[in-house]
Amino acid sequence: MDTLMFVRIAAVVLGISLLFIVIGLATDHWLEYSQGRYSIYSGLWQMCPGDTCITMPSIVITSELKATRAMVILSMLCSIVATVVCILWAIGLSFTEGKTIRMVPIATAFAGAAFGLVGIVIYATQEYGDTLELAWSFFLTIVGSLGCGAAGGLLVPALSQTAA
Repeated sequence: MDTLMFVRIAAVVLGISLLFIVIGLATDHWLEYSQGRYSIYSGLWQMCPGDTCITMPSIVITSELKATRAMVILSMLCSIVATVVCILWAIGLSFTEGKTIRMVPIATAFAGAAFGLVGIVIYATQEYGDTLELAWSFFLTIVGSLGCGAAGGLLVPALSQTAA
C-alpha cells in the first residue's frame, strides 16, 4: 500500500477519534442510575437528576474526577495536534517533508491514546456501588482513545518509508 494512503487513513481515523473524544468529554452520560421512571446520570462537568442538569457541586468533585478531566482534556489536545499535522502531511505541504515533523502526529496520537486511557482507568476504578453503571459517553471516550493509538500505529510504517 502507498505511504500516502496510510497517512490519509490515519488522518480520517484521527478526525473521527477526536470527534468521539470531544463528544465524550462534553456530554453527561459517563455514569447512569435508572430505576423505573427515575434516572440520574452524570458526566465530567454536570449531573442530571431527572430531566434537569446542574453543574456539579464542589462537594462531589473528587481528586479522581479532576484527574480524569485533566487526562481527557490532554487527550483531546494531543488529538487536535495529531489530526492537524497529519492532515497537512496528507495534503503534501512542503514543511512536512522531514522525518522530525512527521514524528509529531505519531507521538501526539500515541500520547492522546495514553492520556485518554489513563483518564478512563482513573474514572473506572472509582467505587460506585452496584446500582450505578458506566454509560455511553465513557465508552465513546474509550473508542476515541483507542482510535488515536490505532492512527499512530498506521503512521509508523509511513514514517519508516520516508526519506530523511
